[in-house]
Amino acid sequence: TFRCNYVEECYAGSFGFFDYQDTEPAAIVLDNNISYNCAKFLYYQCDTQSYTFTITNNTVVRTADSVYADNKKVMDIYNSAPPKGALVLEKNIFYYPGHTARLNKVSSIFRGNAYFGDIILPTDSSAITEDPLLILPPDRNATKGLSYDGGVSGTSSFCDTGWFTCQEGSPCLTDDGTVYG
Repeated sequence: TFRCNYVEECYAGSFGFFDYQDTEPAAIVLDNNISYNCAKFLYYQCDTQSYTFTITNNTVVRTADSVYADNKKVMDIYNSAPPKGALVLEKNIFYYPGHTARLNKVSSIFRGNAYFGDIILPTDSSAITEDPLLILPPDRNATKGLSYDGGVSGTSSFCDTGWFTCQEGSPCLTDDGTVYG
């Protein structure tokens, strides 16, 4: 389980999983993570065993000033063999204002995600395509010296900034006050 991570400007992707010699199937959970201005959100290569990825409540943002703004991929799914297992993506925010992105949908199930920007949408019968009204850092330099909770020596908590949260009126706020992403 990978929960409450913050990754910024990573070329290979916020999360990468590689299976070359595994002998057991596995279940991988990505929950409540923030990917900010990365080239990809998820890259995986699983050839030997069947993997199930449950990807929920993550916020994936790439702004126009990102060094990877021209990268058209949100997720990059690579398999040299036919896909084994499944990726289930539910209640995530994919926020790509100002440029085109595509979600690779090989062996993936999309349910109730929010998509904003010029995203080539996957099949998602309960998709939200309105602006999620995210509060973002004012520029790329604003996140320097921050970590998820300020626990890294010499850093402050970006949680205290209010960034990557939804403003009132966001379609990602549910009736009970919980938030996607």
